[in-house]
Order: sequence, then C-alpha cells, then structure tokens
Amino acid sequence: MYIVVVDKETGEASAMSRGPLAVALVSLVLVAFSQVSPSIAQQSGSPEEQGGAVLWTTVPLRVKPSEQALPRLPGRAANEAYPEKIYVPQGVRVTDSITFVLRGATFRLTGVKPIPPNYICEEANGKRWSCGLRARTSLRALIAGKAIECKTVEKSGDEMISVDCETSPGMTLARALLLSGFAVPTSNRSADFSEAVLHAITTRAGIWSDETYFTKNSKVAEAR
Repeated sequence: MYIVVVDKETGEASAMSRGPLAVALVSLVLVAFSQVSPSIAQQSGSPEEQGGAVLWTTVPLRVKPSEQALPRLPGRAANEAYPEKIYVPQGVRVTDSITFVLRGATFRLTGVKPIPPNYICEEANGKRWSCGLRARTSLRALIAGKAIECKTVEKSGDEMISVDCETSPGMTLARALLLSGFAVPTSNRSADFSEAVLHAITTRAGIWSDETYFTKNSKVAEAR
C-alpha cells in the first residue's frame, strides 16, 4: 500500500509506503495546511495585492466600477456631422413636406421647399391626385416614432429652427424627399441635390408627375 504526498509549494507528488514514517509525514502536511490563514481559496484582493495572480474567492467583495479596467464606449467626436439626436414621437405634428413641430419649436429642413399640402397633381393622362397631402404624409412616415440625427443650420428666436437631418448614414431627409418628388430644392442650397432631382424628374415622381409643373420647371431644374 502506498500513500501520495503532494508538496504544497511545487505541486509535485511522491508515493510512499504506508508505515510509521509515512503517517508522520502526512500528519505534518495536514498541520501545515491547517495553519495557513486565510486559505488560498479564501484570499481576496486585487491582482496587484496577490502578486499579479487572479484568484477565486468565496468571500463577498465590494466592486468599485471606477477602479475596474473595463472597456468604454468611445466619446462622441467633437466634429460629428449630425450631433443632435432627436426622438420624434408618433404623434408629431407635420405642417407640410419639410416642416414639423416638436416641443413647441418648429423645425424646417434647409435647402428645400415644400410641396403645398393643398397642391393637386394632374398627370398627362388626366389623372388627378393629392400630391401635396401625400408629400406631407411622406415626411411623417420618415420621422414619426424614430430617432433622427440633426444639426442646426439657422435659428430664428426660439420658435423656428432650420435643420439638416439624417435618417440613415448617407441619406438626409431633404435628399429622401427630393428623390420621391415631395420637395424641390431652393436656389441657395448648400448641398448638391442635382442627382436626386434628376432622378425624380426622370421617373416623374411626386410633384414632377404634374404635367403643368413638369413643363414649367423640369428644364430649369436639370440645368442647375
């Protein structure tokens, strides 16, 4: 018969035959372990306090988040293009295709003009439809119940704010409305909307489906 003795420092095991000497050694090992206080399994403290080793513990510890080396989200860049995050509720009031009212302030998209809500489009085949009301509904669909990112371009007092807003990376509200023909560019716009306007003219979308409006404005818009 043999017994195994494990060195607590090196972890090495050795086999010994059972006899008076073996019993004496085992007794010494047990006494040595019993005198370790606290036990290795109960030690607590930071890795630095334990010589850099990470130890499990059965003792409740108070964790201070400020002292933990946890990954953090990067701070918002100071030059972010659209720094204002706005949540637009479902019941937002939309007055026309580029204007909405939120928390007592009127937000108006910059660089574009609205389609009047009472505008009726008449196509070449004589079909008539309420493109002005559809344009207003289009803006509501783009913003209601969603979080949009904006930047203030101009502020007139506390009531009228000209903004440029983005619905998704690379797509602004103004561009989305121009593509669908539910807004038209202003002459003093800062952004290049030519591609969006040309798409709307080519597909006769929105206001461009109106034969009279198309005849009067398509050549001028394409030349810009």
